[in-house]
Amino acid sequence: METATKAAARTLSCRRLLILDDDALVGKTIEFIAEDAGFSARFVSDQDAFLALVESWQPSHIVLDLIMPGVEVTDLIKRLGQLGCRARILIMSGAGQGMVDAAVGFTTQNGLDLAGVLPKPFSRRALFDMLVAEHERSG
Repeated sequence: METATKAAARTLSCRRLLILDDDALVGKTIEFIAEDAGFSARFVSDQDAFLALVESWQPSHIVLDLIMPGVEVTDLIKRLGQLGCRARILIMSGAGQGMVDAAVGFTTQNGLDLAGVLPKPFSRRALFDMLVAEHERSG
């Protein structure tokens, strides 16, 4: 039988959002919106810090910007698959539809769970509604 403490920890772990974006303003904005939607959220702009948190913090959800200087997102997606990442992935991009479609395909081909696509620029309301729906789905 599960103790109340273990149940609470499991519930909290179901509501963790990790954000990887090279733009601190965008990352912090998503972090605040996620917290309003009931998530514990962390923003990082560094790929190594991101991967360390994927393993140590074990987020339930990840927002991943497709275009970041010095980051090959396909390699990062592949690494998430190799790590057995179980987080639902939200791809964020201002790139063309072809690049987004390729990333979506690559995400699922690597065994990752795609939550959706968030176009840049995004509206606060659209992101909030998407996160609330994810929160309710996981809770």
